[in-house]
Amino acid sequence: MSRAIKLVLNSGLSLFYQIVVVISGFVLPPLIIKYYGSSANGLVASISNFLAFFALTEMGMGAVVRASLYKPLAMNDSVEISKVLLSSRKFFTKIGVFLLLYTIVLIFVFPFVSESCFDFVSTAILIAAIAIGSISQYLFGIVYDQLLNASQRAYVSLVISSLVVVLTTIVSVVLIRHNYSLHVVKIATAGIFVFKPLLLQLYVKKIYKIDFSVSYEGEPIKQKWNGLAQHFATYVLKHSDIVVLTFFSNLKIVSIYYVYHLISNGLQSIVSSLSNGFYSLLGDMYAKKEEDLLKRTFSLFEFIIHTSVAIMFSVTFLLILPFVHVYTMEAHDANYIQPLFAYIFLMATMFFCVRTPYYIMVQSAGHFKETQNSAIYEVLINVVVSITLVFNYDLVGVAIGTLLAMIYRTFYLVHYLSKNVLYLPFTNFLKRVIIDVVCVMVCFKIGSIFSLQCNDYFAFFVLGIKIIFFCTLLSLGINIVTCPSDFKALMRYIKCKSL
Repeated sequence: MSRAIKLVLNSGLSLFYQIVVVISGFVLPPLIIKYYGSSANGLVASISNFLAFFALTEMGMGAVVRASLYKPLAMNDSVEISKVLLSSRKFFTKIGVFLLLYTIVLIFVFPFVSESCFDFVSTAILIAAIAIGSISQYLFGIVYDQLLNASQRAYVSLVISSLVVVLTTIVSVVLIRHNYSLHVVKIATAGIFVFKPLLLQLYVKKIYKIDFSVSYEGEPIKQKWNGLAQHFATYVLKHSDIVVLTFFSNLKIVSIYYVYHLISNGLQSIVSSLSNGFYSLLGDMYAKKEEDLLKRTFSLFEFIIHTSVAIMFSVTFLLILPFVHVYTMEAHDANYIQPLFAYIFLMATMFFCVRTPYYIMVQSAGHFKETQNSAIYEVLINVVVSITLVFNYDLVGVAIGTLLAMIYRTFYLVHYLSKNVLYLPFTNFLKRVIIDVVCVMVCFKIGSIFSLQCNDYFAFFVLGIKIIFFCTLLSLGINIVTCPSDFKALMRYIKCKSL
């Protein structure tokens, strides 16, 4: 398959996978709230965020492994590929053992730092059950997953992951509705996650000739600790809000935050799905020094992401409160309608999404050490501001901290890329951001003519269709008029399927 076809396949299946994850994420929490209460939902949210440390190490090292694989894959150097994978397997095995110890520590510490609705033993079992799937991934399958991603075969992993999520969601719904305990639900789904790494191993061993007995001198994976440090900062950034609320507020506030976090995470997932195919594509072009093609492809990537962000957030600013109203209608133990928090949090999420092309290009170029300090500063801004404001403003306080941090890092990454990698004018980004903001403001102003009151899912669905149609036409029209050359480039790509 050509690079363009692989891009379409990877992006399409990535979008499908993210849709499956988002649907699963929206299906389960209201059932947990209904059958076990808001405090139980908040407990699961807090545990999941503490255990998101697993995803941190995967993405931190994973990004560096992929960057190290682009050149040997482009040159079909199987020996160097084997060296990189062997080094990464040794590293991830150590991380797997460390995470096992981390889980044990969390089991003994977490019940004493949160207002758990379960006793110590029940909370410990819940933590262990949620952790099992991630630990097995590190010990058995993560190396193969990174190889598939770097070689533009991510579609294989995405198919397996989608099946796993669908199956775990179905099992969870059935068990919850049959009044099984939350612990039984999480233990059952943890067993299903173990199958993913086993299937990845079988596929990779049939396609690639990997020699794990190869020897090497020196470290074949450069800047791995810098990559890990950056993603540690990303983890703290994305999950510090819930940690701050867990320590300085209560689990009902955490549950409220988590509902809006689901929406934010869904938006990020959609943008991520549109972007995943570009990771290996840009990395391959950068490794082969195809500079002109790289710049054209990156500009196309920018246009796709910014246009998508303009449409999605125009829709979400109008629909977020009606959705939360319907989604939490059966929850009477907390006030889930928080307009000011919702809009500030959406602004922060919007900045996180628009920086995706620049973040991916920096990673594809392997510039982890050079951009490490900015990731640390971003975390400091978020944590300091959030802790300062949470006592008086609760949800709004942590949202402001997140927004300021997102703005800082977004502008830094664009500036760094314009000066060190692609050398594209910084004003290009400013123009695109202004267009994004104009789209959201115009759609929000005009879209307010619709009645935004909904009392059931059918009414919300009808309203959603109207808003999506209206915002898509308006936002797409604004982008076509203001960026005609980018739109023409996209049409040529769609027509010819070539880069």
